[in-house]
Amino acid sequence: MAKKQKVELTPEEKAAKKLRHSNGWVRFWAIVVALALTAGVYGLASKTAGKETASTGTAASSGSSTGSSSSSSGSSSGSSSSSSSGSSASASSSSSASASTGDSSSGAAASTGVDAAAAAEAINAATAKAVAAGYHWTRTAEYTQPVDVGNVTSALNKIIQGIDSNSDLNSVVGGFIGIGDKEMDITKGGSAAEQIDYHGENYALQATSLQAGDLKNLKVDGNTYTFEVENANSPQQDKSTAMSRLTNDILTQDQVSTEIKNYVSAASVNSATIEYTNIKATVVIEDGNLKEFKYSYDGNVTDLNIKVIVSVNGKGAMHVEGAYTNFVY
Repeated sequence: MAKKQKVELTPEEKAAKKLRHSNGWVRFWAIVVALALTAGVYGLASKTAGKETASTGTAASSGSSTGSSSSSSGSSSGSSSSSSSGSSASASSSSSASASTGDSSSGAAASTGVDAAAAAEAINAATAKAVAAGYHWTRTAEYTQPVDVGNVTSALNKIIQGIDSNSDLNSVVGGFIGIGDKEMDITKGGSAAEQIDYHGENYALQATSLQAGDLKNLKVDGNTYTFEVENANSPQQDKSTAMSRLTNDILTQDQVSTEIKNYVSAASVNSATIEYTNIKATVVIEDGNLKEFKYSYDGNVTDLNIKVIVSVNGKGAMHVEGAYTNFVY
């Protein structure tokens, strides 16, 4: 039997094959490193999901995550106080007031007269009504700590720059997690999640489900509410933490794992420590209608271990700001 002759590729075919191979790895590594930066949002479900502690204002997390997508629910410390008022909570206070930073489980800061339960109810009702409205959406995100995957960083940059000399690990990963400025008008009555490109389900306005105990350092000035929510470790989009009750701007392990396995099925996340801090929000309500909703947070990954044949450790950090304005009801 004649030996099968090896088919020689033309120089053009070889170049195309090399480019396809490189592009696949660029996309894969972009997603891998994005795990370390999604602070998300963006979070990963580690073995112990973030647990909120109301008395200290800190989130506790321990242990490490396995390669499977284990979703652990953090427990909220604040209990929602019932309120019969369906109107704006600003009526309960005629001047700016700062909520107590101590135990807020009662739902109100007696020392200032600010009714946290009424404020949470007003915000939840206004955002629920605004979900079907048209609005202007903006989101900005910037690195506060460049992408770093240890001694692999240089090698990845060489691969990326071999395809595009103007790109690097930061820019490739940044495209995945939303680094940069985004802005668009959302059509009234349409699906905001479908209108927003890439992770629209994360960025579209959601109906908040805030509890009285979630509103830390609450201040009410007329129709404007400003507050902070508890720090969080690896929160999920399940409303089990104050952060997820405020926004869906969180990238979960399930989302990222699915994308990773599209390229390399053997990839696994061995451990992750992701911290969300300085989570702040400003909400403006007029006659029960949401007029403005802004939020911001810092995301920091101090340890992430991903194994794809060999283990890769990554870290990074970013600052995110989102806003919904110009509502059309």
